[in-house]
Amino acid sequence: MGNSSYTKKMPVNASGNTHNIIRATSNEQLILHFTDIEIGVVTALQSELDVLKKAAVRHESIVGKKRTYDKLYFEINGREFAIIAHTLNRMGISSMSITLMEILHFFPQLKYIGLIGIAAGSSSKNQNKGDILIPTTVYNYEMGKYTESLKGESIEVSFESDYKSFPIDEDVLQKITTVTNNENILNAILQSWDGPKSNQLKVHVGDFACGSSVIASKTKVKQIEDAISRKYIGLDMESYALAAVNQLKHNENIKMFIIKSITDFADSTKDDSDHDFASYIAAKVFLEVCSLVLI
Repeated sequence: MGNSSYTKKMPVNASGNTHNIIRATSNEQLILHFTDIEIGVVTALQSELDVLKKAAVRHESIVGKKRTYDKLYFEINGREFAIIAHTLNRMGISSMSITLMEILHFFPQLKYIGLIGIAAGSSSKNQNKGDILIPTTVYNYEMGKYTESLKGESIEVSFESDYKSFPIDEDVLQKITTVTNNENILNAILQSWDGPKSNQLKVHVGDFACGSSVIASKTKVKQIEDAISRKYIGLDMESYALAAVNQLKHNENIKMFIIKSITDFADSTKDDSDHDFASYIAAKVFLEVCSLVLI
């Protein structure tokens, strides 16, 4: 095929949208398919991206040599727009960091890059599954110093956090909260989910925690709270990468943000039963934000 690209037309899929697969034989060809796009989104899991694909009216998968990027077209609130979407298909800070740096390199025309999907809430007493989490500052709770001391005849290892954190841009947070503070929008999103759900969607804005391990321990959650803040709103495994890259990037015109939805509370009851619900809520909130304040 030389340096050319080709399109494989696919039939209309179960969600009602058309899906084309386009193979690019060079990075230059891949980039050309997205020159008109100003919003990008990354998910850690394929299931989180699949919600966006289902909501799109048209979908193109641009297959490069090493990565596949999706171009998704939407009609929301009477407005038409398209986004670049990519999933890590794996969790973790390092994978997210590499992906974000590649996106910044390939697509410098972007104005916004969002991280969306599921996360653990900080408190089952004050939060419900499905609630929306908007981080303002992201802490890496695993950064710090381990020391040991002799306690009787045994050695005790202790950890002292150094509270490494990065903030999210205030201007993009203000745009997002104008949408998430609208109860009519949140109620419409909640009612559009046809499975089990909470009675109300609440929005939690504040400090967020991030680390490299899956947590299913109330004791560990309490340790994170003590290390960061008793008012922190939740935790995941990728957000610190976005907050860090956002501060280190060269292009100040690109704003980054995070929209998550609670799927569990990182305790012994943790399971996957509400993954689809939380993924749906995060995706729908993201699309409302795109159509109302970002385009």
